[in-house]
Amino acid sequence: MSNQNNTTTEVSEELRLLRKIDHKVDGIDSQLAGMKKQAILYGAVAGGLSGAIVAGGIMAAKIKLGL
Repeated sequence: MSNQNNTTTEVSEELRLLRKIDHKVDGIDSQLAGMKKQAILYGAVAGGLSGAIVAGGIMAAKIKLGL
C-alpha cells in the first residue's frame, strides 16, 4: 500500500513541475508576441526612412544633372 502511495506522490510532484514549466513557457510566449509587434514596427519605420533617403538622393542627382 505504501508503494502505491509513493507513486501518487511522485506523479503529483511531476505534475506540479510540469505546470510550473507550462506557466513559464506561457510567459515567454507573451513576451515574444510583444517583441514581434515591436520588430514589425521598427522594420516599417526603417524601410520608410531608407526609401525616403534613396528618393532624396535620386532627386538630388536629377537636379544636379538637369533632368
